[in-house]
Amino acid sequence: MDPAQGRNLQVLALAKLCNGDFDEAEILAKRAIDLHHTFAYDTYSGVAFAQGHYDLACARFVQGGAETEWMVGAAYSLETWTQIGEMATSPVREYRLALSAMLVDKMDVPGRTPDLALLQGVLRCGDADNFFRLAMTYLPIGRHGSYLCLWVDTEPCRDIYLHAKFPQFAEHAGFQNAWEKWGAADKLQA
Repeated sequence: MDPAQGRNLQVLALAKLCNGDFDEAEILAKRAIDLHHTFAYDTYSGVAFAQGHYDLACARFVQGGAETEWMVGAAYSLETWTQIGEMATSPVREYRLALSAMLVDKMDVPGRTPDLALLQGVLRCGDADNFFRLAMTYLPIGRHGSYLCLWVDTEPCRDIYLHAKFPQFAEHAGFQNAWEKWGAADKLQA
């Protein structure tokens, strides 16, 4: 991989986060951010969340929101980013599910594939019922980037991959074919 490519560092940081290598994930995410790959703020925040540093996770989330605002226009104030960040990185499941409900309202449009950031938000909030409904309803489903963060060993992500509907989703998304070829994901074997 090209080490000067922020996207590559971001994907590697996310893989390290999913495997519990928090120190390396944090270093790689920060390098990606330094290379102006602002999507790495999600992983940068996710590392702090996984370690139980919820205030730091929120601060990184808010900083990432401010850095990516050029893509969505000045739609959100700092106060709004902070409110969303507090909900997204809260250790309280009900706060995260309330945020997920707001995200679902924004993306539940028949015939339209859910946006990466919104579907990833639902996944990170641990809202399994809405995640599976959206992921199984809208096409194309295949290589949606939000699936990269599926395996983080935090309560919200475990709510997804340990859910009773996960095997049906895994078959629909094409995971089952990959597992037959290369073996099941470590987290599922456990």
